[in-house]
Amino acid sequence: MAKNLSQKIENDIQKKAVLLLVDDDSLIRETLSVVLSVNYTVISAESREEAHKLLLKSEYKPHLALVDLGLPPVPHQVTEGFALLMIYWPTIQK
Repeated sequence: MAKNLSQKIENDIQKKAVLLLVDDDSLIRETLSVVLSVNYTVISAESREEAHKLLLKSEYKPHLALVDLGLPPVPHQVTEGFALLMIYWPTIQK
């Protein structure tokens, strides 16, 4: 998967910024991916853990991110979303 992702990003990188999309709702993730892929190379994940693994494997880091803060296992709190943001963008304050 990482090889295919890197190849897709490599093909688009000259034209589009890379956007990380993290949402546990597959319909939201798929819809936003389709709409945003017109202007961005979209990489998506359904959880903090999946996004973290994806970012570790990819040689390309996203230029921007859309992160659902209420991710499982506690979807009604911002814990998981902020945990992901703090790993890659530690200057963000809650």
